[in-house]
Amino acid sequence: MWISVIAITLAIAAGCCIAAIIMQPRPDRPGQAAAVTTGTPPRSRNLWQEDAGEPAVRQAVRTSIGEHLRQLYGDVSHEPIPAHLLALVRRLDDLAPPAVPI
Repeated sequence: MWISVIAITLAIAAGCCIAAIIMQPRPDRPGQAAAVTTGTPPRSRNLWQEDAGEPAVRQAVRTSIGEHLRQLYGDVSHEPIPAHLLALVRRLDDLAPPAVPI
């Protein structure tokens, strides 16, 4: 369970870092050069729209994150389920009402 919590936390942290990097103003993007020099906030845009940003870069970032997470936590899927969790699932199955056929 703790491994899942750590994996989710790391995924969220990585997503936040990527979002912060993507959202940094760059002078070569139209509409943002003035924001950098005058201090006015840049125009808002949806970074996940097809016309926003470079699709190849976004796909490469997603692929890279996925590969790194698989390297870090790939072996977790092969670990045995702890006995106390299996016992809990069995108790919950026994408490569940029988399924009614449709």
